[in-house]
Amino acid sequence: MTAILLALATTILSAIILFIYVRTLRYTKSKLTIGLTLFAAFLIIQGMLALHSYTQLAARFGPEVGLPSMLLSLTQLLAIAFLFIATWQ
Repeated sequence: MTAILLALATTILSAIILFIYVRTLRYTKSKLTIGLTLFAAFLIIQGMLALHSYTQLAARFGPEVGLPSMLLSLTQLLAIAFLFIATWQ
């Protein structure tokens, strides 16, 4: 359950980052901003796939998959949080 919540938080932060990049893209039209926008879009796709995978794994295998999934989600959330802080500033 914790892994699912962490993956959800990662997806939400990725969506906020995508919103910021799209807003910046409207004004700058730079190649870097286009790349960052695509990167953020793929982060959202990855987050949604992780959410789906974690719910399927939990339903099939039970709590045994909880710790590895949680650690993976936690490291992803930390990475996205640092990207969010850098983007927001």
